[in-house]
Amino acid sequence: MRARGFTHVSISATDLEESIRFYTDFFGMEEVPSPDFSGPVRWLRVGDLQLHLFLDEDPAPERHHFALDVDDFEAAYRRAEELGVRDGGRYSSVRELPDGAVQMYLRDPAGNLVEVNWPDVTTLDREVIPEIQKIGGDPEAVLYLGPLSSRTLRHEKEEKSMTQERTEQVISDLGLPDQAIQSDELPWVPQGERVWFKPLRFDLATGRWINVLKVEGSGKVNRHRHTGGQVMGFCLKGSWHYLERDWVARPGTLVYEPPGDIHTLVVDEGVEEMQTLFILEGTVQYIDDNDDLIYQDDVFSKLERYLKFCDEQGIEPQDLRY
Repeated sequence: MRARGFTHVSISATDLEESIRFYTDFFGMEEVPSPDFSGPVRWLRVGDLQLHLFLDEDPAPERHHFALDVDDFEAAYRRAEELGVRDGGRYSSVRELPDGAVQMYLRDPAGNLVEVNWPDVTTLDREVIPEIQKIGGDPEAVLYLGPLSSRTLRHEKEEKSMTQERTEQVISDLGLPDQAIQSDELPWVPQGERVWFKPLRFDLATGRWINVLKVEGSGKVNRHRHTGGQVMGFCLKGSWHYLERDWVARPGTLVYEPPGDIHTLVVDEGVEEMQTLFILEGTVQYIDDNDDLIYQDDVFSKLERYLKFCDEQGIEPQDLRY
């Protein structure tokens, strides 16, 4: 037979209500039902374990203690300083153990010594905790035996750093730096009667382009079919619908159009202006009522139209090929 683990720690309290408040307020423990013993007891839950408090007027042992792992050591340090509950005797210093784990000692309302732990000193802000006493000894002396060990955390941190470096290198090699396109610096390019588009991106490698479509007053965009990719639209202003559908896109509406879909975009009477952000792939084929092709647009024709308009208007075009 051997023990499988701890179920609880039991400590004394000279005032049960005061101790309950301390552990629930400071550590966020949850009070759970307790049985009726010969004397008053209160039980608290902490993770999968419990802390049991029993009423006792005798002083707590000076050095007997239990330890708690917390999710924010710096916050615990600040709170302990605020309340003045850090031990003022032999355990007054914050300590770093040989494996990099950290200890801090508090006194609860009954005088019980409570150790607060953190797995990795390198993750702490030394401006918040300026003084940490380093304890010597065998580096194989490990406080955390599970996945929260300082070695594990440092390894994960190093792995994450290496992954980030590799990712940044790949992005650099591909020539894909981040972009911030200011749409108010780009022109509205005429597309039809009272219809304009504002280009935001031309991805020549994938055939994808992004633009804002604007229609002033009521009107429509000729019946068309999308081939070679899907279309996503997000309505920014006004409202519109497809003649072949029964829904209406208003500001905040996201529209998805599958490849091969045929429809006619309509802006109804009474709408002064409609603007919608579209992300398009492949080709837009404009067709008549007999499904005969009138003309078509793709990323190259849209880019050509943008550059031609800038040349005619004497506008310096932005390079939107990213």
